[in-house]
Amino acid sequence: MERNMQLRFQNRSAASVQASAEASADAPGAQQEAARSLRALVVLEHLARAQHPPTLAQLAQRLDMPKTTLMRLLAAMQRAGFVAATPTEHGFVPGPQATSLALSTLRASAFTRACRAVLAQLAGTLGETCNLTAPDGDRVIYMERVETTEPLRLFFAVGSHVPMHCTASGKLFLASMNRLERGRVLARLLDLERPSSMPPRKAIFTHIEDRIDDPGFDREKILISVHPEQPGIWYWLIPFSNGRCSFGVVGGQDLFGAPDQDLMSTLRAMADAAPNLKRILANAVWDTPANTIGGYSASVTRLHGPGYALLGNAAEFLDPVFSSGVTIALRSSKLATDALHRQLGGEPVDWQRDFADPLMVGVETFRAYVQGWYSGEFQDVVFYKNAQPDIRRMISSILAGYAWDADNPFVASPQRRLRMLSELCRGANAQAEPA
Repeated sequence: MERNMQLRFQNRSAASVQASAEASADAPGAQQEAARSLRALVVLEHLARAQHPPTLAQLAQRLDMPKTTLMRLLAAMQRAGFVAATPTEHGFVPGPQATSLALSTLRASAFTRACRAVLAQLAGTLGETCNLTAPDGDRVIYMERVETTEPLRLFFAVGSHVPMHCTASGKLFLASMNRLERGRVLARLLDLERPSSMPPRKAIFTHIEDRIDDPGFDREKILISVHPEQPGIWYWLIPFSNGRCSFGVVGGQDLFGAPDQDLMSTLRAMADAAPNLKRILANAVWDTPANTIGGYSASVTRLHGPGYALLGNAAEFLDPVFSSGVTIALRSSKLATDALHRQLGGEPVDWQRDFADPLMVGVETFRAYVQGWYSGEFQDVVFYKNAQPDIRRMISSILAGYAWDADNPFVASPQRRLRMLSELCRGANAQAEPA
């Protein structure tokens, strides 16, 4: 039974290297030697530009390089510290030596002299201190600065490290991050991160020209589908108004093949495994490279402390399946602003009682339904054909954001009641099946 609910990278790689080599050498042998010599730099440049850690297969495809050659090169770069592997995503990122080299380049006297001339001109025009900064982990490092002539000013010495969220340039760097990465910066700075109770999962996704002509498909709705044989794998299909859509699949880290898998081939094979998606996307044009993200669930040791409260993704991120992150972000903001307003008004505030404890009521409710989704218990309830309207309404209200409604019995004891309801649905389905 079908179960359904109704980014091109800049590739300055082998081609650009070869073009540069042709400009400086006439012999084909010299061109090939130049390209081979620059392979490590090409790989490092691609890793530095990538929004997500690319896998071996992605790098080989985008750089037009044999996998065996690239594997040996990455291994050598890892040993030297210029590349690091991400354990959860099986991808690669620039290593500590690459960061050190970049910062040393920025600190080079010839470079900083040229930058200082530009900063001096800008400071004279604006009448403000102008800085040259660079991201260094979760902090910003000041590479060069030209002070304003105003008598009252804030001073940072060249070489100073400052948390990203405390500087204007750092906020620009934060704005360029994806929302999950940005949400975890504060927790890392405050040393509050802890492993999530959610198993690590992975998503593969892309944008496609869908060309959907199926009369049963509603472009005004998001389609959520489940793998017909593996309930822990689910798909999203989000239609856009321009005839394109976002399509992705989510599952456990071990369900998508080897670390060097071809992402697009895997994504299309997973789509074909679901009969309804194979039918709906029969005419689709897969014209955008697939991407991946994994290990996104996150947690913290505490939600508040002296001078701070963690909101939204900065605190807990469970899973994208029910878009609970949006609801938790709004609820945490409301609880925090109410508590802060009272505190600024002179009232005593217990942040654990007034903020953290009530917030976690809804978080734990969502956690129960997310875990039930992947275990299959919640899917038994969602896809049960003879559901009672009152029960369906109470559960739908939770997914709509009312995860803090104490009058809803499925909020008061979410795990126990969901397990009981799942057993009833399974029993009813078993009785209905022909002998």
